[in-house]
Amino acid sequence: MKNGHIKHVVWDWNGTILDDVHLCVEIVNEILCDRELPTVQQEDYRKCFDFPVSIYYKRLGLPASGPVFEEISHHFIEEYHRRWTCCNLQSKVRETIRVLASTSVAQSLLSAGKQEHVEIFVEHHDLHGYFSSVSGATNIFAEGKVELGRRHVGELGLEPSECLMVGDTLHDYDVAQAIGAECLLFCGGHHSEQRLLESGAAVIACLSEVSARLIG
Repeated sequence: MKNGHIKHVVWDWNGTILDDVHLCVEIVNEILCDRELPTVQQEDYRKCFDFPVSIYYKRLGLPASGPVFEEISHHFIEEYHRRWTCCNLQSKVRETIRVLASTSVAQSLLSAGKQEHVEIFVEHHDLHGYFSSVSGATNIFAEGKVELGRRHVGELGLEPSECLMVGDTLHDYDVAQAIGAECLLFCGGHHSEQRLLESGAAVIACLSEVSARLIG
């Protein structure tokens, strides 16, 4: 990646820039307790979490469609928004974003989270000035990231191969492959290192490796 062909880094937000796994585990365990279902430990969560969230809910024994699924989804989002300010940024991510901003490599955000929510999160952490654009979903069910990614990269005016996606889940890898972008997966987010490595994707343990790989 140090040959200079990467012109743009497309960051994921939840789990990649924002360290919110612990909060997601807390909320889902509350939902499971309310329905007298077994709770999950953080490592169990990272092994079973998936996109769209309906798949993940089904694995936990929760409804994956219908009114109850929608009720649970709305409850999760409401609780997340009530408590998300307890989450910090991932280690080294602010420094990495700043380093890239001092180079010719541009940066943007692509998230399965709802657009208006992601914009609030970015503003809260004072990162809005680093991203040329922020693309989020139009629903709360974490669906449609592939099409969102295609549109996002298309609007950048670059070849997909000139873009590097940085995420923390297998879905981020799937999106990058569908688009034709390169990909780095961070193993400190919502998917376990083992799951990420089994995909064959390039996996990093620290986000400072993003800038190190691009500019040395």
